[in-house]
Amino acid sequence: MKIGTLARNLGVPVPTLRRWTQEFAEGLSPEAQGGDGRPREFTLRDQRVLRRARELLADGDMTYAQARRRLREEGLLAPPPAATEREDSPSGPGPATEEERAAAERFVTVIVERAARPWVERLERLEREIEALRQQVAALQASREATETSGSARRRWPFG
Repeated sequence: MKIGTLARNLGVPVPTLRRWTQEFAEGLSPEAQGGDGRPREFTLRDQRVLRRARELLADGDMTYAQARRRLREEGLLAPPPAATEREDSPSGPGPATEEERAAAERFVTVIVERAARPWVERLERLEREIEALRQQVAALQASREATETSGSARRRWPFG
């Protein structure tokens, strides 16, 4: 994919994307670096690295150094695989090495946890509300039983 297309897909200006190719160069393929008058070509892996970088930098509080450190932790800034092992090679789709597979799993885990967090928090809140309602029901039942036992000496009318 060319730089203009990727910039549009990521929603960032082309100069920003050029800067990112310098900042996150250790995780990008040589084709993404450009130079020698040839256009930049971004592989699927390059796109994944830059998309994640955009997510991290969108916060506004994160510096390039912090984003690089986070990308390293997620395994996205490891050097790209050799040309024979790249994702666009005919060997098939998917990560070429165990290291890339582990990095992909970590990346997906982070995304899934981030997406699930609001739902987990909501479930926990609802569980607390349910427990509070159970306690109220138990208190009402105890109160009702106490009323019935104390009122057993009174005569009850048959019509309610």
